[in-house]
Amino acid sequence: MLSTTNMSGEAQMSLQLNEIVEEAYVPDKDYQSGATVHSVSSKGQMRRVKSRTTGRIEYTLSLLEYMTFIIFDLDPRVVDIQSQYSHDLSTTLKLAFDLGINHPPQKDAEKKPLTTDFVITLAGPENEKLGVYVKYVEGLEGWRTIEKLQLERTSLARLGIPLYVVTEEQICRKTHRTLECYELR
Repeated sequence: MLSTTNMSGEAQMSLQLNEIVEEAYVPDKDYQSGATVHSVSSKGQMRRVKSRTTGRIEYTLSLLEYMTFIIFDLDPRVVDIQSQYSHDLSTTLKLAFDLGINHPPQKDAEKKPLTTDFVITLAGPENEKLGVYVKYVEGLEGWRTIEKLQLERTSLARLGIPLYVVTEEQICRKTHRTLECYELR
C-alpha cells in the first residue's frame, strides 16, 4: 500500500475509494445455467428473468423459485446469483456411488449434471457463498428427494458451500401474496 502521510485528505479518500472498488466482487457475466426452461420438464411455472444483481438471464422452474429469486435479487447483500448451478458430473457420480445413491436422473441411461436451484454470493471480505434448494413442503416427502438433497449437500460441502432448504413457509405471507398478485398481471 502507498504511504499516505504526505497526501491531502482528498487524495487519501480517493486512494481508499479506489482500493475498495478494486476489491469489489464482480459476477461472472459468462456464467451459464445448468438447466434452462427449454431443457427441463417441470410441473411448475418456468421463467427467464433478467437479474438486477448480475445482468444475466436467470432461470426459475417454479413460482416458488421465482419468488425466492426475486427476494435474493433485491437484497443489497447479494452480489451474485447463479441459478440452476451445475455440479461437476464426474464428482457427483463418484459421490453418489460412495453414498450408495443412484445418481439422477434415475430412469435415464445417460446421467446428467446435478443442479442446485441457486448458489448465492454475499458481499463481504470473504464473498461467502450459500446453496439454496427450493421446494414446496409437499415435494420434500419421499426417500428419492432426500437422496438427491443429500447428494447436493455433499457436493456443495466439498466446495465449502452450505446448502439451505427454502419452502413456501420461509417466505412471508405478505411477500408471497404480493408476488403472486404481481405475477397475475
